[in-house]
Amino acid sequence: MNGFFNKKTRQSAEENDRSATEAALAVLKALPIPSFAVDGSGIVVMWNHAMERASGTSASGALGKTAARALAQSGPTPLDKSIQRSQPVIDEAFRIVHPTTNVKSTYRFEARPLPSGRKIAGAFAVLTASEDPAHLSAQSKLDRLSFPIIEMDRDYTLRYVNPAAAAAAGADPQSMLGKKCYDFFRNPHCETPSCASRWALQSGVQKTADTVVQIGGRPVPIQYTSVPIRGPDGAIDGVMEAIVDTSHLKGQNTETSQQQQALEKAKERLSAYLDALNIPIIATDGNLTVEYVNRSASTLLGRTPEECQARSCHDLLNLRDTNPASWMSATSFDSAFVRETSVRSSKGEVIVEVTSVPFTDKQGVTRGALVHLSDITKRKKMLSDLADFSRQISQGDLTARAKGDYPGDFGVIVQQFNDAAHSQHDAVVDLRGGLAQVGDSCRRILDRNQSVARQTAQQSQALGDTSSTLEQISSMTKQTADNTLRASNLAQGTRDAAQGGGRAMGRLNGAMSQIRSAAESTSQIIRDINDIAFQTNLLALNAAVEAARAGDAGRGFAVVAEEVRNLAQRSKDAAKRTESLIRQSVDLATGGVELSAEVDRGLTGILDSVAQVADIVTEIAGASQEQAKGIEQVNRAISQMERATQEASAAAQDSSHAAEELSGQAGALAGVLDAYNVAVDFRQPSVSGPLRSPVIPHADVDRPRPSSHAASGRAAPDRPKPVRPAPMPAALEPIAPALSTVRPPPPPPPAPFDDEWDDEDAAPAVMDAEALIPFDDDRDFRDF
Repeated sequence: MNGFFNKKTRQSAEENDRSATEAALAVLKALPIPSFAVDGSGIVVMWNHAMERASGTSASGALGKTAARALAQSGPTPLDKSIQRSQPVIDEAFRIVHPTTNVKSTYRFEARPLPSGRKIAGAFAVLTASEDPAHLSAQSKLDRLSFPIIEMDRDYTLRYVNPAAAAAAGADPQSMLGKKCYDFFRNPHCETPSCASRWALQSGVQKTADTVVQIGGRPVPIQYTSVPIRGPDGAIDGVMEAIVDTSHLKGQNTETSQQQQALEKAKERLSAYLDALNIPIIATDGNLTVEYVNRSASTLLGRTPEECQARSCHDLLNLRDTNPASWMSATSFDSAFVRETSVRSSKGEVIVEVTSVPFTDKQGVTRGALVHLSDITKRKKMLSDLADFSRQISQGDLTARAKGDYPGDFGVIVQQFNDAAHSQHDAVVDLRGGLAQVGDSCRRILDRNQSVARQTAQQSQALGDTSSTLEQISSMTKQTADNTLRASNLAQGTRDAAQGGGRAMGRLNGAMSQIRSAAESTSQIIRDINDIAFQTNLLALNAAVEAARAGDAGRGFAVVAEEVRNLAQRSKDAAKRTESLIRQSVDLATGGVELSAEVDRGLTGILDSVAQVADIVTEIAGASQEQAKGIEQVNRAISQMERATQEASAAAQDSSHAAEELSGQAGALAGVLDAYNVAVDFRQPSVSGPLRSPVIPHADVDRPRPSSHAASGRAAPDRPKPVRPAPMPAALEPIAPALSTVRPPPPPPPAPFDDEWDDEDAAPAVMDAEALIPFDDDRDFRDF
């Protein structure tokens, strides 16, 4: 122990016992574990840097106060109880609230009294995490050091600043990064050849120098050591600098007997402090030879303190495979040396984490190391269990669970791991079930698209046939309209001719009446001639009588009278014949008048019929033209329906491709999920392989196709499918009245919608035009 403590800081002779106490506390302050000490009155006399970070209270704010006030506790602390009871007190759940962040932290508070003869001179407290912390990184170790550490590149730009350096500069560590070191620690060596960091960068050799820096407006003497840092390529790319405040060393005199006594007393008190700690501590010299082992360390190693002293720390800690030079090289840089090792103790094989921090003299030369031992056997066992559990999870075994009782934060982590594995297990199970449903849905979509494709093809063919039929009907209707128009023109001509014939018959009736009147007048003349002939005959008879009376003288006159009589007789006969002829002419004229009147009445009837025929033919011509327009609109509507059907067929094909792609993706995802082992098996054939997209038939394909039930061997259901009414196309709205007489067959009764689509329930393969538009039921087409 003498060699160990002689390397510590020496104080002036006037301070005596106080100097010895400060020397002991200076060693304890270097520990990276929150700790503090109080005197016999319970007043804080030591508050290390780790305690500052844990409590959020600086040493200046804690010194001179009671432990309860320094820790912001409303009641006595375990340290106060330890002084009162004169025995160790342990609180497993001591809570500290950080005054700045308001974060609550739970520690294991271990308090031990420090006896001085029969009195209690004070007490020492150590705060550890409720569970051993995980393996600290090198930067975390540097953060825990109590003296300033900075790292800079070749341009003296700060790359790392530990909290002690930031506190000395009065700045935040993050705000210092990226700035020059001489912006915060300006001294006469800055930017001169005397700078130890410049020397280390140029020579590649560690250098220690003394100077004075201005901190807070006051000069502070320091000793700083600069160590070059090499990059992966072996070139020097920076320097690390450790700074030690040497103000308390100024005015130091040579050693006196009083100092020796103070040091001896400090040794005793420090030994008491370290032995009171429940933390394994080992002190070595510069050759890593053990000079001191406290009770906790000797107990952990299964040896007595005497058996441990004067032995090589490598042999004692079973670190023979670790190069001592590398250990000392690490400690010479004032950095933490951390290793894991396995030692045999009374408990058996124990895994120990070795953390070594250096001791330096006033020139910055490393004179020894303070080694802290941590029993991490349980932690390693828990980490091994967690590693096995993580490996099982990474290999896809989602049924694996981390078993066992894990205390503290490890228990929380294990529970979170188990919850995550359980959630992943349930997610994979749900995904498998969902993928099976997706595969079935894709298959149903493909079957539906096949049926829709066949129906659209059949409908397109039927619409094409209907369009052709309507074109023929439209041509016939146009021809009929033209013929009807010509018939109307002919009927109009016939009507005009009949009207002319009627007028001629009127004139003929007048002429016949005049002929009859003339014949009657002629008959009167004949009667007059008969009367004249009769009178002439009487006169001739009288003349003959007179001639006979006259004798021969009258003989010649008698001859004349005889001739006159003969003429009168012939005239009478001729008059009779003429009268007979005239009477016949009159009778014929009377019959002609009656016949003319009858013909006139017939022509009048014909004229009325011709007028009606002309009107009907005109109406037929107008209706034919309207029907031709309606059929043309129907033809356009059917063309639009045909285009819509083709678009529906293309959409069905796109949907089939999308369903096929979705099925392939579902199959690929199912293959990925097969790598996971779960408790429930959702193997479904529907996602075992890709589904083939159906071949979309064109409209010109008229061969029958087997139904999906016939292809799959399933029986088709007997119940009809529900008929969903489709809205009337916009092109058919203008001719809706003309189609009002169309009576399609009544729809079947509604039935629950089935997931399967049957070809037997689909539209017929071929539809006639008559089936689409029943012309026989339309009165406008009945005569065609």
